[in-house]
Amino acid sequence: MNFFKAPSKLVREARPLVRLTETFGRASIAAAPNVSANALVIDARALATFTDLSWVHEVATKHSECAAFKEAGGRIVILRRAHASLDPTAAACSEALIGFGKSIAQEVGGRGATVNVLCDASAADSRSEVCEAPLDWLLSHKSCYVTGQELVVVRPAPADTEAAASTAALVTGAARGIGRATAMHLRKLQPTRALVLVDHPSAAGPLAAIAAELGGTALPVDVTDTAAGATLAAAGATAGGFGAVIHAAGITRDKTLAKMDLKKQWQPVIDVNLRAVAALDEALLTTPGALAPLGAGFVSFGSTSGIHGNLGQSNYAAAKSGLMGYARAMGLAHEQRHRFACVAPGFIITEMTQKIPWLTRTIGAKLNSLGQGGLPEDVAAAVAFLASPAAAGLLPGTTLRVCGQFRGGR
Repeated sequence: MNFFKAPSKLVREARPLVRLTETFGRASIAAAPNVSANALVIDARALATFTDLSWVHEVATKHSECAAFKEAGGRIVILRRAHASLDPTAAACSEALIGFGKSIAQEVGGRGATVNVLCDASAADSRSEVCEAPLDWLLSHKSCYVTGQELVVVRPAPADTEAAASTAALVTGAARGIGRATAMHLRKLQPTRALVLVDHPSAAGPLAAIAAELGGTALPVDVTDTAAGATLAAAGATAGGFGAVIHAAGITRDKTLAKMDLKKQWQPVIDVNLRAVAALDEALLTTPGALAPLGAGFVSFGSTSGIHGNLGQSNYAAAKSGLMGYARAMGLAHEQRHRFACVAPGFIITEMTQKIPWLTRTIGAKLNSLGQGGLPEDVAAAVAFLASPAAAGLLPGTTLRVCGQFRGGR
């Protein structure tokens, strides 16, 4: 890998989508590739034998000259079936698609194209529409920094999502960085929705500025305060109930374990990044009117550090890994009404990462298949999707990595 070669520019604006779908068992592979197709869907859910796997190779090589493989903004999504309903051979074929997709993602990433896998774990007899909502998002420009990942779909998203998507939204850590970008993205998607923006009182100035810019309400609150939950729940009730709850507040206090003080480095990181999330959610879930009548989408922030660990970040990695487990547990406990998910950013270019020494920053930004760091708006787009009813069909407690397929992790 040439760390100093300029990577392909990611496509972050909407562009005309030329979609081509190949489905195993339904029709023969297209006789001639459509080189203008910039979105290729490989529906391999019906694969049953090891011989069937050759079909996937045939499809991919047949269309390897199309824009989905060759151009920045190209999108490839592979559909597979979950193991539970399959015999061992079919299950092996399904699992093989994960390794295939992750490998192709590394081959095309340098061109700014992405490859992802959707696992259909639904019980539906007719599966034509089950994966459409997450599939549409993965094929869009909004997923430009998501590649080499798998999302599991357990049910179709609701047909009518407009009413739920226009409910009030709460964003903590909104004064700067990814939290600020998330608030801006939510406003762009829904110009009229109520926004309640929260950050530490020390950031009251920039918080007030972004709230004024977006027409939202600024709440300078320390999320670790015992009264914070009641304050935010009251704000939710006043706004008609939060339909989206975004926990973007977070801090780092990096030290190797031998130098990490319990009170100065360990506890503050656990309290802000993990304990506060659970406390605020508890307040919102138990206060009448704090959440929207149709339910809410809760999104917390994990990290690739919580997945693979990071030198000098045992506190931060513990908190972020804990959040991913928390999202899974809460997602299962509340799946009848609310949605819980977690986003795990990789190397994102922010004010904080710009302070890292140049060489370390350059190498860190390029340790992924896309060969570059992401932007706050890349994470914001993923957060907005996970918080929306369009993600209601995903496996409860899903963690979505927005990392360009970081070369690390389990």
